[in-house]
Amino acid sequence: MKINISIEARMTSTRLPGKTLKLIHGKPALEIMIDRIRKVKSVDNIIVATTINKEDDEIVFWCKKNKVKYFRGSENNVYDRVLRTHQKFNTDIIVELTGDCTLLDSRVVEEAVKIYLDNDYDYISLSDPLGMGAQVYSLDILKSVSNNRELTYLDREHVTPYLYTSGKYNISKQKFAD
Repeated sequence: MKINISIEARMTSTRLPGKTLKLIHGKPALEIMIDRIRKVKSVDNIIVATTINKEDDEIVFWCKKNKVKYFRGSENNVYDRVLRTHQKFNTDIIVELTGDCTLLDSRVVEEAVKIYLDNDYDYISLSDPLGMGAQVYSLDILKSVSNNRELTYLDREHVTPYLYTSGKYNISKQKFAD
């Protein structure tokens, strides 16, 4: 079973353009996040899921330079970008993170994976008290969203809302207890 992390990242944020590679004490925010997430032992790969936009060439350059796997897809259809990322890397279990959670604690991710593997959930969301967190679900569950219905704007933008709002899936949303 292959467990992969994807980090959704782009340079065209309207609130803070370029935030993905903004320097924090001399290091890009993405590098800080990946350094923290590399401590997660239960996953096979960390993949940056970025867009095909020219502005995101900078992220791809950074990934290549730092030997980080990446995938490029739609900016507006994040669902499709995440789905295609994990199809390309033959993922069984997806750990979905957003690139603006630079200081996410690797223990939150590790615990989310553990809860998912130890239970019979279709979807688990685990967040720390600051609201940063990890979502874990299978590639098959993600595919089921678009197989069963037309994607809404919310689905395309945020990937998983249907999983936790439809009542059709066995879900768990928890806060991380340190």
